[in-house]
Amino acid sequence: MTAAQTAELERASFASCSVSAREAMHRAGVAVADLVQSLKQEPVLVVCGTGNNGGDGYACAAELALRGVRVSVLAPCGEPRTEDARYFAGMCSALFEPCENARIVVDALLGIGFHMPLSPSARSAIAEINALKETAQIISVDVPSGLNASDGAAETAVRADHTITFSTPKLGHCIGQGPVYSGRLTVCDIGLHLPLPPDTPFLLHESDLTAFLPARSENEHKGAFGFAGIFGGARGMEGAAMLSALSALKSGAGRVCLMTNEENEAFYRSRPWPVMARPDHETSGLSCLAFGMGAGRSERTRRTARELLSLKLPLVLDADALCTA
Repeated sequence: MTAAQTAELERASFASCSVSAREAMHRAGVAVADLVQSLKQEPVLVVCGTGNNGGDGYACAAELALRGVRVSVLAPCGEPRTEDARYFAGMCSALFEPCENARIVVDALLGIGFHMPLSPSARSAIAEINALKETAQIISVDVPSGLNASDGAAETAVRADHTITFSTPKLGHCIGQGPVYSGRLTVCDIGLHLPLPPDTPFLLHESDLTAFLPARSENEHKGAFGFAGIFGGARGMEGAAMLSALSALKSGAGRVCLMTNEENEAFYRSRPWPVMARPDHETSGLSCLAFGMGAGRSERTRRTARELLSLKLPLVLDADALCTA
């Protein structure tokens, strides 16, 4: 979800009384504390910002203290601005003390509401957190501080080892700089149980796809599993078509044929790999097609695109085909 979609989900959930904002903050703090304890390292330093992300950090610190964990709190950007964050910060009054040799740092500085540019105090705090990475594991709450939760943009951000987010992954975790900064992503349910907006992107996992694959008998022949044609791989871009052909095999195609011009056919035939090669005008016997990977944007590619579109076969257009079809 984007930051705006997440904020709307939270507002609707709080309005429906399925969970209060304060209870959601408490549950988030408990979830972060659980992750901290699973790493079995002390002492812990929790760096809190002024918003609700900082409130999650204060809730985490208070929970860790109740569990007897050595924990300290740092608020480099000032006191909390929201009522719920102030509530949990009040539970941490005895925890504002220096922490030497922290083994875990919880980054609760900036959350999904962050928009660039960074303030000088936030920029300095991010640099100090990253400097501790050599000796401590870093856990970011919701998103690494400095990362845009909607598009993954970052001028600079906390380089987390773990990121724990709530309800759903954020789009910014998965695109742009998100995968670089987020580390291992954990999604935790804190009880915001409302239908997702219809335009919500979905992050596909292997388990989401296997249900669409037909069951296979142990004694069936490869001819029962389709014959895929891969069109592409012009001179200098042969690797794109090769990777696509191998992916088709990996995905379960019984046979795969790389369709190319006569100039490159000999090149593909000489490869020691389980993929056939034939001229790009021979489409007989194929059960599905993929076209465009390294095909180039020549007039020949345009003609081939028009011919393939006229065939009554399942067809995937990618890369250069999208610009020529």
